[in-house]
Amino acid sequence: MASAFKLTRPHTLLVQERIAREIQHGRFLAQHGAGEIWNWESPAGKLRWARRVKMLSRHLRPGMSVLELGCGTGYFTRELARSGADVVAIDVSPELLEIAKANCSAPNVRYEIQNAYELSYPDAVFDSVVGSSVLHHLEIEAAIREIYRVLKVGGTICFTEPNMLNPQIAIQKNVPWIKRKLGDSPDETAFFRWPLRRLLEQTGYRDVQIDPFDFLHPRTPASLVDRLDALGRFFENMPVLSELAGSLYVRAGKSSATVVHDEEAKDRAATLRNRARLSANKNLLFWYGELYRDQFKDFPNPGALSILEIGSGTSPLKQFLSNVVTSDVLDLDYLDLVFNCHEIDKLDAIKDKSLDVITLTNVLHHLKSPIVFLNAAAAKLKSGGKVIATEPFFSLVSTPIWKHLHFEPVDFSISEPELMQAHGPLTSANQALPSLIFFRRREWLQRLNENYDIANLSVRPFTALSYMMTGGISRKLPVPGFLYRALFPIDLALSRRFPDVCAAFFTLTLTRR
Repeated sequence: MASAFKLTRPHTLLVQERIAREIQHGRFLAQHGAGEIWNWESPAGKLRWARRVKMLSRHLRPGMSVLELGCGTGYFTRELARSGADVVAIDVSPELLEIAKANCSAPNVRYEIQNAYELSYPDAVFDSVVGSSVLHHLEIEAAIREIYRVLKVGGTICFTEPNMLNPQIAIQKNVPWIKRKLGDSPDETAFFRWPLRRLLEQTGYRDVQIDPFDFLHPRTPASLVDRLDALGRFFENMPVLSELAGSLYVRAGKSSATVVHDEEAKDRAATLRNRARLSANKNLLFWYGELYRDQFKDFPNPGALSILEIGSGTSPLKQFLSNVVTSDVLDLDYLDLVFNCHEIDKLDAIKDKSLDVITLTNVLHHLKSPIVFLNAAAAKLKSGGKVIATEPFFSLVSTPIWKHLHFEPVDFSISEPELMQAHGPLTSANQALPSLIFFRRREWLQRLNENYDIANLSVRPFTALSYMMTGGISRKLPVPGFLYRALFPIDLALSRRFPDVCAAFFTLTLTRR
């Protein structure tokens, strides 16, 4: 069966040119010694190679059908063959394939010239697709769609790829003369792990895991290899620092199209897990406490207000204000209300014009249509009532963090103020949405004018790096509490003094007409 993925003509020409350059590069590698250029021959290189072999082959079993993408000279092919799997090793370079055949002539290996964009195999034929340092040579969107097509239901992909956050990798892939000197092909690049994860998930892959690894430089002197390898593995377990590792370990699966995933169950489990992590992270809990203090600072007695919180699944607000009515779309036993916030105007449990405040923390950018929600929410607010929301702010410092170090997508190119793809309350997001509505697209903000006094919209920055210093929900950084509390007011002051440089969040207050 021919490939179901068809490229447009201009795209086809670009891909053909790219393939031609990779074939030429393969000829160069074959002539000048691929092993030396790829640095697999040094003591450190051999250790790095052996580690990747384990990563790529640990899930393989005898009889499995495996596609090795970009097999090159067969360095990994012979080790994949030792698993007993039936390996189809492909590359676009005839010269490299000839070397691969000489390096590994195992009976369970078949070599073929193929390109990753238009594989000649039927749909759903391979149990696994693997490769080392190959995806970054490809036009990634086209390649992973074609890989998905040939992967069986229940099958897995496994790749090791360069990490663009590593300083040397970033320089090597982006400075042309260094790129040429180090033997890179013209088109190869590297990946930021969160955008790559989102791309895989959007293509249909499930259980996507991408982990940074490898601080061992291939040119490390032999006498230092063991010690620096041990130190590097220690760094791999350090929050933030681990993001600078040289490589990414990429795994994902293909789920059955006939199985309906219980996304709500997944979101519920993730919410409970995140709630437990937040409660255990004292610095993060302190950050939230200061945020709530700032959100309600204009009210003399917040404890006497009628307050509804939207998106309370993970939120600790009720620990600080016991009078808050908590709510979420997820059915969690500790919530006061469970409902779809886009239909808040139809909610009988809360009377119209009864609320002093509706509050949301990092929730607006998860909503299918924030403006629809805000206009619907106006029905429940008293005249003069407030919507208070805190959301990501994009400054010089925070923008690369939100774009490249945070797992939620950032898309400023949208044409309407809503999520284009809404899957679930946690899996759907666009961190750029609130900034677009309240800072960049005045015509979108005007859509709230009938219900809110947007002329007196209040917006103030909140903190720079203090949230990141806690490790956030996903990780807990070992910053002593006394030091964190001492640094917090400095961080807050910097965000207020230089918001465009360093602010990471902003709190907005809308007043009901």
